[in-house]
Amino acid sequence: MNSGKKKVIGKHGRTVSVLMMLSAFITIYSLIMPAASMNKETAEEDPGIVLNENEEDNTSDNNKQELLIEENKEGLSSEGEEQVSAEPETAVTEEETEPSPVLSYSAVTFEETIENFVTVKAAAEEGTFPEGTTMILTPVEQEEVIDTVKETVEGTVKHIVAVDITFKDVNGNEIEPLKQINVTMNAPSIKEETATEVVHIDNEGNGTLVEQEESAEDEVVFNTDSFSVYVIAYTVDFEYSVNGKMYQFSLPGGEKITLSDLVEVLGIIGDTN
Repeated sequence: MNSGKKKVIGKHGRTVSVLMMLSAFITIYSLIMPAASMNKETAEEDPGIVLNENEEDNTSDNNKQELLIEENKEGLSSEGEEQVSAEPETAVTEEETEPSPVLSYSAVTFEETIENFVTVKAAAEEGTFPEGTTMILTPVEQEEVIDTVKETVEGTVKHIVAVDITFKDVNGNEIEPLKQINVTMNAPSIKEETATEVVHIDNEGNGTLVEQEESAEDEVVFNTDSFSVYVIAYTVDFEYSVNGKMYQFSLPGGEKITLSDLVEVLGIIGDTN
């Protein structure tokens, strides 16, 4: 009887031992598996878990490489932005340091002479010419304009003085006045008893009779805002030849003369009585 009980107890004890070992194994396994399945990021977040030295070194190296790559990218990006933005900033600076010059339009008087031919004086008020403007006179051959002058004036053209009047700015460009200016032309051939007309010939060759102001005996005066060729034309109203001698007479506009005075001037008769 005693031997039978011991045998039963022995089987029961082995069963309990097996169950205890199985329970211990399951407990250990349940503790090990989560730790084994944790990745690096989870392990770093949990302060209770420490990586081994190799994992820490690899992680540190990887982090350093990623930081270097990001720094290089940022450096290249910032340099590119600086290079791109540098040119517009320079352009703006240049524009600001080079302001447009402000031109002065003070009152000015010009006077030029072609010796033994003509003297031209031009008086311009403020706001007419920019500072640095010059006046240039160029003589014009009679043959170039005589036909136009004859078509423009009344009476017989005896003699002309033609000159091209030009104004140039400080850069040498031809310019016209912004306002009318007063022009005086004086030529040695002007005489008191000779009628004079002023003709303006434009760049297309068209002639226009210029209205004159009161002037001295040896000059013509007029106002204009357009410049090219100006001609002083000496004309006669009457021309008559007696015994090979030529007589000429000009009748100023608005005046009159008696027939007896006219025939005497022209030498038609010697004694008006």
